[in-house]
Amino acid sequence: MNNTLSLIMPVRNCEGTLARQVARWIEIIPELTQRFEVLIVDDGSTDHTFDVATELSREYPQIRALRNTVSRGSQQAVRTGIEQARGEVVFVQDEDASISSNDLRRLWEMRQDKQLVMARTPAKPLNLKPELLDRLTAWGEALKQHASETNQAGAIHMIRRGAIEEMRSEDAEPVVAMHSRTDANHEGGMQRGVRSFLGHLRELALGE
Repeated sequence: MNNTLSLIMPVRNCEGTLARQVARWIEIIPELTQRFEVLIVDDGSTDHTFDVATELSREYPQIRALRNTVSRGSQQAVRTGIEQARGEVVFVQDEDASISSNDLRRLWEMRQDKQLVMARTPAKPLNLKPELLDRLTAWGEALKQHASETNQAGAIHMIRRGAIEEMRSEDAEPVVAMHSRTDANHEGGMQRGVRSFLGHLRELALGE
């Protein structure tokens, strides 16, 4: 079994919190595997985020600092990371995701499922009260729309590199399943339609 892991961290304008986030990852990941790398992908920050990332890469040999010179969005930052990742299993951190060692361990165990393409940690509801949103009229409507569409905080995603390589083959028509964890105690997965999911994965991983 391949136990190599790449963690992709798309970041922007987080010079004050980046070192703390990375330190937490460096503490947790060795519980999963000793063969890992952390790719910090700066999405055109206007502060000193990339400088902090560079310093961290000098302090920790497992860290690599990458940069999009102009902001192109977190999805493009993820694509940059995936193009440079060397691990068989790829973790992608949403910018506002909390880090739970138990959830990460469950994701790591799921890598043994050869049918799995992508999985994610459970996200917690935002629990925003409608009356509060109504008072915050300057930005409340946009936030209500976002909450009604997702009602989720950030999450950690896992992608098998083997599945990505299958996508790159024009002739391949793999039968895949996506396991989506909506509860931390749920040990199973939900199989989704192949066509809709392949489109999402191509957009995320291949940049189509």
